[in-house]
Amino acid sequence: MIAAGWGQVDVLPCTTLNSAPVAVSGASDGTVRIWDLNTHRQVGEPLTGHTAGVRAMVCTTIADQPVAVTSASDRTVRIWDLSERRQMGAPITRHNYVSRTLACTVADGRSIAITGGADYALLVWDLATRLQIGKPLTGHTDPVTHIAFAEMDGHLIAVSGARDETVRLWDLATHEQIGPPLTNGARRLWLLGCTVIEGRSVAITREWERTVQRGRWVIRVWDLTTRQEIATPLAEAHCNRLLACPVLQGRPLALTHEGGSTVQVWDLSARRRLGRSLTSSVGRVTAAACAMVDDRLLAVTGGENHTIRLWDLAAPEQVSQPLPGHSGPVWATACSTVEGRNVAVSTGYDATLRLWDLSSGQPVRAPLVGHAHRVNALACTMVHGRPVAVTGADDATVRVWDLSARHQIGPALDGHTRSVFAVACTSLQATPVAVSCGLDGMLRVWDLAAQRLLGPPLDTHGHQAKALAWTVVAGRPIIVTGGLDTTIRLWDPAAHRQIGTPLTGHTAAVNAVACTSVDGRLLAVSAGDDFAVRLWDLATRRQIPEVLTGHTASVTTVACAVVGGRPVAVTGAKDRTVRIWNLRRGTCEVLRMPDEVWAVTLSEEGSLVIGSGQEVVVMEMRG
Repeated sequence: MIAAGWGQVDVLPCTTLNSAPVAVSGASDGTVRIWDLNTHRQVGEPLTGHTAGVRAMVCTTIADQPVAVTSASDRTVRIWDLSERRQMGAPITRHNYVSRTLACTVADGRSIAITGGADYALLVWDLATRLQIGKPLTGHTDPVTHIAFAEMDGHLIAVSGARDETVRLWDLATHEQIGPPLTNGARRLWLLGCTVIEGRSVAITREWERTVQRGRWVIRVWDLTTRQEIATPLAEAHCNRLLACPVLQGRPLALTHEGGSTVQVWDLSARRRLGRSLTSSVGRVTAAACAMVDDRLLAVTGGENHTIRLWDLAAPEQVSQPLPGHSGPVWATACSTVEGRNVAVSTGYDATLRLWDLSSGQPVRAPLVGHAHRVNALACTMVHGRPVAVTGADDATVRVWDLSARHQIGPALDGHTRSVFAVACTSLQATPVAVSCGLDGMLRVWDLAAQRLLGPPLDTHGHQAKALAWTVVAGRPIIVTGGLDTTIRLWDPAAHRQIGTPLTGHTAAVNAVACTSVDGRLLAVSAGDDFAVRLWDLATRRQIPEVLTGHTASVTTVACAVVGGRPVAVTGAKDRTVRIWNLRRGTCEVLRMPDEVWAVTLSEEGSLVIGSGQEVVVMEMRG
């Protein structure tokens, strides 16, 4: 339990601050407070400025800086820099009445918010400039109570609910309503929120249904594209509010609240309650959110007794001390087999290398340490029949690790003069090799058996490769790189030269690249800061016209495999989603993650390993 200040906690989102999971609380005393979920302590002094109780709050980013956006009964919307713990600029004061609800997202690289209140209108704001975007969204005839963002047909839309008991969909490009309000015959609907179930964007609503003996609250789930109800409703849910929609081990959940001291947890796919309720013994629950803390999905609840409580959703039991794990974002993952066990290997900001048993999900002994700064890149291979990992880091070194013996092999491989961004492993003329690249603009090929540089480095002439992959084209091995200069380049490691001219198409830095084969055609798959996933025919060295779009923030990672006979690419992004693309059909499945996604890996056994925030998530891919 965390003592939360002098007022009733009314809003309580969670985010990551300086690589640590935090909760941000807004209370009836008008203060905003930041709480470290690892130490259970308040971070700094309260943030003050509101002159009345905080009614709504969302955590988001502006130019990659974590911020909180709050709305209060003083009729202002304020933006808070969570790192500096100060208000950003003047408050927003356009609503005629109290703004009771708000939502935030990033659209086309711009951080935006939508506010709604007692004046029946929804206003769209550019958070960087604090200026209104376009005309108000009008149509509701009573105060707006809920706003959410969703994706429909590949486009970002807003979904709103109001006391007029209608649910309305809005086109954010035109600021017009999309079709008539969502209805269930003659019954009126109360919007609770939006989420994604099995790749479909859905709205969750409640309504009062009369029965022979008495009435009951019913929760319904609606497909936003078809406007049809999905499966059977959740009856007897006793729900006034939807507090959060987290994902636990690949299952979409809903946390609902009836207004008292109990929070119920629902499995939306299975249409049933999950475990027992979360019940506070010391007062009414008024706010809740979810956060990943050291490998556990926690519910964070706040109440009228001025406290914040943490609950393990897998148990569910109130949490005392968190489990150990990565203490910063996971930048890279890979898979290997160690002593007969299929394992995932992860590394990142905390500079440690950790192994996880894919069967049990448990860590395999203590982490490996050696790098002096954060590790950006990881690859696994075999050297002399032993499983090894190769890492590259901000300390400008490449290191090789014996995963069975649990120690570093030899000294660090020196040569790079700046951060190493990417490594990949293969075999060159029967010699196990690794290639590394980074900010110094050099590609280096290493003989892993002899622990030495293999030939002179390749000068990329300002390319500054952030991503690389190995493949074989027409019988010869080649290196494919993507760089800060927005280009894709091909390299002949044997001849130590670039192949042809750069491949252009991306409009921002390329963060990830992987290679695969689709119907006999060898492809490279790249992704970057332009939010796009692009395909390249390596034989013709031309881009395939169809660009895979859907991510709404920088795409950070990509992996390729064949699953159930389907060639797939898996991408992860800062929009907190993992997308699984069928490269033959161009279709896409979406997985919502608890934090920004920095790493994805597909094992030969079909396990999908995801680095999301400080969490390593393992899922089984089905054909």
